[in-house]
Amino acid sequence: MAVNPAQIRAWSTVLTRHGVLFAPLCEFRGYLYGWVAYVKARADQPADAEFCRHRWIKTLGLPYVRYRPLVEHIPDLVDDRLGRLARIDPADIVWVVPTQDPTLIDVHDHTLSSLAGMLGVPLTALGIYGSTVYKPPSGRSDFDFVVYGEEYARSALAVIRRLLAAHSPYRKADGRVFHLRFQVPGLFGWFDPRFHAADPFTAQLLAGDYRPLGVDDSCTVVVASDRNGMFNPSRYMLSDGSMLLSYRLGHAVLFQGGDQLRLPPLPCARFGDQLVRLVLRYEHIDFQRSAA
Repeated sequence: MAVNPAQIRAWSTVLTRHGVLFAPLCEFRGYLYGWVAYVKARADQPADAEFCRHRWIKTLGLPYVRYRPLVEHIPDLVDDRLGRLARIDPADIVWVVPTQDPTLIDVHDHTLSSLAGMLGVPLTALGIYGSTVYKPPSGRSDFDFVVYGEEYARSALAVIRRLLAAHSPYRKADGRVFHLRFQVPGLFGWFDPRFHAADPFTAQLLAGDYRPLGVDDSCTVVVASDRNGMFNPSRYMLSDGSMLLSYRLGHAVLFQGGDQLRLPPLPCARFGDQLVRLVLRYEHIDFQRSAA
């Protein structure tokens, strides 16, 4: 199929000859860049999903040491400089489901319309991604949706935070709280939002328009501002004047101003005058919430 990368919105689901990827964070010089969400499972491997007549292993939650062997065989995909950020050649794409595919929107019209009204955003600001593309939510599975646009994302997050404060949190099988999933009175299941707005850093990273400074030592810093921590990549301003730029999905909306972060050794770079600490793989960050 002929695919114009610029026509595919972030969080669309893209099937290539090599695997399924959430595409793209951005389009750059004719290629899409995004996270590898699934890879095809071999007969001897446990699968997390089945669709498009194949069994799939979900990679988004895997540590890099487990993720890398699954994707390193895919031609021109893995770039050590970019960590988990993968390059997708449009020539390899065999199937695309946009987040605002008319059929998907029609199937989930009631849920999306209810969400739009509750969040105070237009229906056109919402899209569907993740497993909701190929299976209905049930039990503890999620309804995965994305909110586009900075203004709509901020107003939607304010409503979601009120819901999170008023209801019991979603807990994973090991008992840990998942910080972003929420429930809506009158709607079935759990809702997993993502927020997307213009990202000024990813294109610079892909173009090499930065000055690498090597890997910094581990350190402890305080979050000075979490204003842009909701987006992907997440951007947190730190007390030492640096920025934490994280491509780890779980870091979105995770930290708050005043939180004390214990950072592992991270690659550092200067983007113009801004010192940036980069999370490109799956580095774990311990944090302590401020009592205030």
